[in-house]
Amino acid sequence: MIERAVALAESDVLELDDLPPALLGGYVEYLRPSLQSGDTMRAWARRYARLVLDRCQNNKRRACRELGISYHTLQNYLRS
Repeated sequence: MIERAVALAESDVLELDDLPPALLGGYVEYLRPSLQSGDTMRAWARRYARLVLDRCQNNKRRACRELGISYHTLQNYLRS
C-alpha cells in the first residue's frame, strides 16, 4: 500500500491524504507528526507497527497478520 501511495502521490512528499484510510487505521493523529517531521519510510513504518501492536494488545502474531509482515520483521521494528 505504501509503495502504491508513493507511486501515485502528486508531489515528492508523501502526505496523509495520499495514504489509503485502511492503512491509517484511525491513527492519523499519531502518524501526522512523524510524516511532518520528515521521517524516513522506515521510521514511519516502525511507528505504525508499534501502534498496531498496541491495538492488538501486544499480541505480536496478531499484529503481524494485520500488518502483513513476518514476525522477524516486526522484531526488527521493535528493536529500533
